[in-house]
Amino acid sequence: MPKHQAVLRIQPVNVATIGGLAAHNNRSESPKFHPDGRPHLASDRTHLNQNLYGSGDSRTDVEAIMAKFPLASKRTTKVCAEAILTAGVDFFDEISPDWRSGKYTAEFKKWVNINKKFLIDE
Repeated sequence: MPKHQAVLRIQPVNVATIGGLAAHNNRSESPKFHPDGRPHLASDRTHLNQNLYGSGDSRTDVEAIMAKFPLASKRTTKVCAEAILTAGVDFFDEISPDWRSGKYTAEFKKWVNINKKFLIDE
């Protein structure tokens, strides 16, 4: 097994869930808690979010595209796919030791840009 593993998750999104998904990704949805009382979303880390494509407002971006396709109006219609590409914490610790504080090395930025290109092109 390789030392570092990557994960690519792709999930179809329907019209009815775009707003909730955007709120979750931006860490702005109403508070939900784990059974032990910890918040589900770390809203104090919102400033570390990085939107690699689009305006940063997923709902507005998708709605602008949907306006071009009037048939995509049913609440159950799948209108987009959310793609999350990540790697293990040990990988990020190795290539960019201060990534948790928002300080990224050239190697980290290169990894992001290569994968961003892959997700957009493929």
